[in-house]
Amino acid sequence: MKKLHFLGNGKLEYLEMEDLTPGPGQVVVKTAATVICGSEMKAFRGEGRPGNGGHEGSGVIIKVGEGVTNLKVGMRVGLSPIAPCDDPNCPACSAGKDTWCTRFRYYGDFHADQILESAKAVQPLPDDVDWDVATLITGDGLGVPYHSSRKFIDQDAKTVSIIGAGPSGLGNVIMQK
Repeated sequence: MKKLHFLGNGKLEYLEMEDLTPGPGQVVVKTAATVICGSEMKAFRGEGRPGNGGHEGSGVIIKVGEGVTNLKVGMRVGLSPIAPCDDPNCPACSAGKDTWCTRFRYYGDFHADQILESAKAVQPLPDDVDWDVATLITGDGLGVPYHSSRKFIDQDAKTVSIIGAGPSGLGNVIMQK
């Protein structure tokens, strides 16, 4: 498989890598779409650490690890780079608030032919959702605003302050309506 690597100064290279193998509780997804987030631009320009910062994507499950029963090969999924620890002793996970988990695991390197992902961090997608839209829904553009809206203490609040009109800010405007 190939994986994109940001070298900096606007240069990229493809690295040849071994095909991925899922561990317990993981899946391997064949990439259908990824986007370059604004947070990755420093690495692209050479101002940050080189590498593959990809963390927004969607695709089709091609391998399922041991213990994964709710996902199947061939399923269309949207991806989140953050997976909850799922420890029954974790206050957030045991309360069903996985986005509050402080012991999460980060999965990245989404700019590749294949993506290794926690089964807890994928969302099944209907067949009629376009890949680009799926990536937006499950990524930072709407995914972050959706999860932030779940963190409101007062779910009946009538007023919300959104600072900034970048992709996440605009996504928050959409989600808070």
